[in-house]
Amino acid sequence: MEYNKDQIIFAVRKIFRNEDQNKVLEELNLEDSGSIRVYLAVLKLSKGNLKDFYLFLKKSQEDYRDVLWQAEYEENGEKELINPYKQILT
Repeated sequence: MEYNKDQIIFAVRKIFRNEDQNKVLEELNLEDSGSIRVYLAVLKLSKGNLKDFYLFLKKSQEDYRDVLWQAEYEENGEKELINPYKQILT
């Protein structure tokens, strides 16, 4: 599934408090379309917590596969087949 920067903005506005939204958006390089899926994973895992956002963003910069795995796979190791980001994009 393809994601875009408008979905990132939507997700940030949905899950973060008003006073944190600009901070989060400033940290994300939305012009790098190759990172959109990773950013969605970071947002999903942060659950709207700014401290967790920075933690998962740093983790994604070290090895993006770690955050993708945590965000897209269920605890039993099975991939969420429909849309792993549905909860933050709808």
